[in-house]
This record gives sequence, structure tokens and C-alpha cells, in this order.
Amino acid sequence: LASRHLRMTAEECIAAVTHNAACVLGLERRCGSLAPGMRGDVIVLPHRDERALVHEVAGPGPDVSILGGDVQVRVA
Repeated sequence: LASRHLRMTAEECIAAVTHNAACVLGLERRCGSLAPGMRGDVIVLPHRDERALVHEVAGPGPDVSILGGDVQVRVA
């Protein structure tokens, strides 16, 4: 929605839901970015272009999830 209605780039939208969200919650020293020592969960999606993320809302889900250090692979 932000991309469409506020004309934010895909990169700005990703920052808004990761780093900026952590800052608002006062958690930026612990999470909100992928860096050594930071906490975080990661999903791996089958796209090379972040603009394709908008199609993931109703998609089949991530191929790989790393949640709390536990790697989960989706079998197609």
C-alpha cells in the first residue's frame, strides 16, 4: 500500500517494516537489520527483484524460513 499510495520505493518499504519498525519500538540495538549479533528471523523468497514482494501476499509462502535459529525448508 505504501508503495502504491505514498509512492515509496520497494527498498523504502522494506526499511519501513524492518529497521524503522525496530526503531519505533526501541529495539534497533537488538533487531531490525541483518548484521552480526542482531536477533532476527529471515525468510528466503524465490525473487531476484524486491519489487516482486508485492505478489507474496497470497503466494505459497517462503522457500526457506529461519526462525529463532531453526532452519525450515518448504518442500514443494
